[in-house]
Amino acid sequence: GFNGLNSSLQPVFMTAAHCAQTYGTVTSTMVFQGPLGSDFIGTEVHQAPVLTGAACPAGWPSCTYADEMVATYAAGVDQGFGLVYRTPLNKVLFPPNLNITGYWNVTNFITPVMAGQLVYKTGKTTGTSGGYVQSACVNVPRPTTPGLLCVASANYFSNTGDSGGPVFIPYDSSQPLTTPRMFGIVTAQA
Repeated sequence: GFNGLNSSLQPVFMTAAHCAQTYGTVTSTMVFQGPLGSDFIGTEVHQAPVLTGAACPAGWPSCTYADEMVATYAAGVDQGFGLVYRTPLNKVLFPPNLNITGYWNVTNFITPVMAGQLVYKTGKTTGTSGGYVQSACVNVPRPTTPGLLCVASANYFSNTGDSGGPVFIPYDSSQPLTTPRMFGIVTAQA
């Protein structure tokens, strides 16, 4: 995911809520990272609200505006604010190149996107890949978790394990004073 500060200026990070123990309910899920998923990095403190009934499209039992979970960092964990690991840009490569070659410096605010805009994502399974925003606001029904309302959809390559990874707008050489900007997080498809 990506890093930030909560209203108490405590360091937090955002990742995918469908990775929590219980979707839609804060249960203080412990979050782990690392090659074997063995490094404790934080504890869940918030999830986007799950809606039901008339708030959702017809036929959907539940829905949400974001598949997001916020967690506080564990003591001693380096937050790396404004940084996203840079790996070689992957297409559909197996195994993908996950060697860290540096960092993307990203701004500290989330930027909306438009259809046709280039975005990158960095995921644990497939590393960094790029694609174009297909829709800036589409409803996505899902069979086992709440459907997503008005989320952006992009055609970058991703796979199981990339969920919660950062999605960002890369550096644009035609606008040299800009830096990459955060856009969102990787979430599961239907």
